[in-house]
Amino acid sequence: METRVKRATLGAGAAVIIAGSAAWAQGWSRHATGQGQASFDTQGNGSSYGYMMGSSGVPGWQQGGSLPGSMMRGSGSPGEIMGQEYANAPGPRIPSSAVMSAAQAVPPGAHIDRARHAVTFSSRQVHLTIVATMTGSSDGFEVGGMANPSIVVPPNSTVEITFVNADPDMAHGLAIVPRGAGNSVMPMMTARPAFAGAAVWFLGDATKSSAPEQTISFSTGAAGTYQYICPVPGHALAGMQGDLIVS
Repeated sequence: METRVKRATLGAGAAVIIAGSAAWAQGWSRHATGQGQASFDTQGNGSSYGYMMGSSGVPGWQQGGSLPGSMMRGSGSPGEIMGQEYANAPGPRIPSSAVMSAAQAVPPGAHIDRARHAVTFSSRQVHLTIVATMTGSSDGFEVGGMANPSIVVPPNSTVEITFVNADPDMAHGLAIVPRGAGNSVMPMMTARPAFAGAAVWFLGDATKSSAPEQTISFSTGAAGTYQYICPVPGHALAGMQGDLIVS
């Protein structure tokens, strides 16, 4: 989390950039609509959360537009604010009792190489679960019982990832991006997915009973090295990133 680990790693200037208040989350639809984006208030319950999953309704500031002014005021971090505001957002959830098993399970058809810290698939049909949670003293991703392993898939694979946010007080997301994009303080603004459909911008806090999950599917191209990162401000820089190797 920014306040427990990450904010100390960002420096004073970056901490100012990511400072915000709950008002920005509550006014998200208004800000996005003002930038020419579609309104999200379309699902009867007052909110639509499709843009979190990488849809065309992503707010303009997540695509390189100007930050909402409310993000520059008040206290708290975007990760904490987003986590609280969307803790009970609609969408699939996994029981809390099943989270640890999901984080430690070996994906079907995968080879776990703990010496190389890698999860390798030989089939072009790839299915895996990535869980955002605490790994030691900081946040990280868990796959097959390892923190932030390299994930190796064949070229021209179809990859299906179920992403789970098991953190009870911090939003996390998952995006497959070009290598180096995780060096940004604000990847939600600067990092575009390397493949169509390869992003969950964020999911809210886990609760005592369940954790939010979302499944994404995308196709890889030719050989190359990419990153999977948490696009929430500051998280990738603080270590929430790993390599996705198409080889």
